Order: sequence, then structure tokens, then C-alpha cells
Amino acid sequence: MSFSLSSRGLLATVATAATLAVAPLRAQTISQPVNTAPVYGFGNAGAGFVPTIGQSFVATGPFLTGFTFWLSNEASIGTGPDNTPNAEILTFQGYLAVWDGAGIVGPLLFASSLQVGPTVLSQAYTFNTAPLAVTAGSSYLAFLTVPDLGALLSSAAIEGSDDNSSGGQLFLSSNNDVGALVAGGSAEWLDLGVQSHFAATFSQTTTVPEPATGVLLIAPLLGVVVATRARRRRR
Repeated sequence: MSFSLSSRGLLATVATAATLAVAPLRAQTISQPVNTAPVYGFGNAGAGFVPTIGQSFVATGPFLTGFTFWLSNEASIGTGPDNTPNAEILTFQGYLAVWDGAGIVGPLLFASSLQVGPTVLSQAYTFNTAPLAVTAGSSYLAFLTVPDLGALLSSAAIEGSDDNSSGGQLFLSSNNDVGALVAGGSAEWLDLGVQSHFAATFSQTTTVPEPATGVLLIAPLLGVVVATRARRRRR
């Protein structure tokens, strides 16, 4: 016994719904692996360090789900082959803003809670932006700022990379006033000409259907197909 065209159409609809419900949504990730020593340390400008370090990048999807920096508790380049940890621990925050190639444009898009560390030579800090609408192909700046330097001379450093998958650069600022960083444009930032150990993840949608949800979507359509076939057999 063959199906009618309407039954076949319903089955095609079910198959499409099943595919949409269970197929994984491909995430797009920028990943710049570490392969150099820490490139710049956090601390007071008078000691040759800075309180703010950021990585610019080009968005590869419509929604940013998070970005990651890696910090080392080695104070800076030149601390010696033993990589002696620095005793001073950072308290810092992560931020995100639109970037025009030299400065921040408009208000902040994301601000994290306070983070503390690092306590090891390579520690990842991931900031979940959960998911944040961005424009694919446009530039953004993710940056870390130490809000209260106090007596901090030098502490943790950003890990470096020679990979430029982000499509951006590492930038420094001697200012830890976030309001001034937003308003000051290119005058607040220095292009260091290198890259950081950095990652950013994007998605194509704000939500991903759970498998159970997919079953709930498919079940009514299956019921229609079964009922249609039963009616045709009775005739």
C-alpha cells in the first residue's frame, strides 16, 4: 500500500522538524593558542606596567556567548627561566565594547563581576555573555581592568600568542577609569602590535532546543500521519 501525497508531505514535515530539533547548532570559535611568554603585566604605570589590557576581534556570528583570556602569575617578561610566581594577586573585571580600530565606540556591552587571581602560571578566565547580540564582521574589544591598583607595582601578565585568528590586536591603556576609557576614544589606547592567548565563541541563535523539546514538537505531527493512514484503511 502506498502513501498518498498528503501523507508523504506530512512525513516530510516530520522529518524536517526532527532534523531541526536534534541537529546540533554549530558554534563558531576564535581561538588564539598560547605560544609565547606573557606579553605584558598589570600594575602601576610608574613601574612600567598598565592597569588595562584588551584584545580586539572581529565577530564571526550574530551572538557572542563568551570570551576567554589566559593570565599567568609570572609578573612579566624577563622574570627568569624558573618563572617565579609573583605574590601579588589581581582583582579585575572583564568588559566588552564596540571597537572602531583605535578606540571604544558607544556604551559598554558587557561588564563582569570582580575576578581574583591568577594563582598558577596559566589560568583561564571565561566571561559568559549569555548570548549577546553582535554584528558579524564588525570589530569589538574585550578588555580587563584592575579597578584598584593601590600599592600594586606589578602582578599577573596576559599570555601571548602569535596567532591572529581574532582579526585584531592587543591594546594597552594606562587608565583604569572605565568611563574615561569609553569616552576617550583612541587617545586612551596603545596598539602593542602583538596578540594575546584569547578565545571567543559565537552562536547562530539565542537558544538551542533540548532533545525532549524536539520530541514534543514531533509527536503531534506523527499523530496526524497515523490518523490519516487509519482513515484511508477504513475507506
